[in-house]
Amino acid sequence: MIDMKIPEMAFVGICSCGKLVYAGMDGKGEKRERNKEVMELIRDGYKVDRISVEKVRQMEWCNCERKAIHRECHAAQHELWEIEQKLNADIKGEVK
Repeated sequence: MIDMKIPEMAFVGICSCGKLVYAGMDGKGEKRERNKEVMELIRDGYKVDRISVEKVRQMEWCNCERKAIHRECHAAQHELWEIEQKLNADIKGEVK
């Protein structure tokens, strides 16, 4: 009988430099937490992929400077968008 081991998989976040910024096992549990982490990676502008753990072990980790304020910038942009929507409604006479 041939031993065909199914590779363990991981979700990874990849910087624009091509190196890892995140790696998380694709296990059965903690799906909600993993989904949250993947969404944060996407919001932060990283490429997200699902690859074998073996490949993860061969990859290098990113040393690029990361801006911790990215999420705050995103929140500020959303707040500005909401203000713009209210102003547009006011201009059209749709005061809410």
